[in-house]
Amino acid sequence: MGDMNTSLPLGYAHGRNWFKSYPFTKQSLLLYNFLLENEMFCVNSEFKQNVNYTYFNADRRSYIDHVFLSQFCSDIVVSCLIRDDTVDNVSDHFPLDCTLRLHRPESKVTVDRTYHPVQYYPRVNWNDDNICHKYKEGTGRTSKLIPVTDPSSITNARDANAHVDKLSLSLKDCIHGVCSDIGKLGRELGHSRPRRP
Repeated sequence: MGDMNTSLPLGYAHGRNWFKSYPFTKQSLLLYNFLLENEMFCVNSEFKQNVNYTYFNADRRSYIDHVFLSQFCSDIVVSCLIRDDTVDNVSDHFPLDCTLRLHRPESKVTVDRTYHPVQYYPRVNWNDDNICHKYKEGTGRTSKLIPVTDPSSITNARDANAHVDKLSLSLKDCIHGVCSDIGKLGRELGHSRPRRP
């Protein structure tokens, strides 16, 4: 899941040379064939979207972020949407919000679910060296907070669930911390948040 830097055809590709027409490339063909050969599909292409792009800058838009899943898991997909309405998104990519319906036993382990209110951050200027330095510094600092677990300590489904919960919350805390740092620096540097394209 994430930035594949290539567009994919929605649904099945038609015609032998479909990859030669914009916005497709030879990389589109390679990725498309990889999915077919490995019995996978592009989840986000199965749902109607509000916008037809995931990456944007001043003069360019493209649909290059994707979520892939095995065809054998298609029945667990609930939705997969491009979130063009996320107010605290500081990236030049829209996030993809994919919901899967999974069955897992209830965990009796208590996990601290810290709530982070949505905050407004200006659009980040990634050409600014101060921003890039702050991003690297922040990700280096916060990544140390991610718990490392010895796999041999996970002996049952309850342990596995507790580990997944703690890992998920740690990742969310890290992302929130870095976004907060970058957003504050952007405000200090006077970067404005442009209107959505």
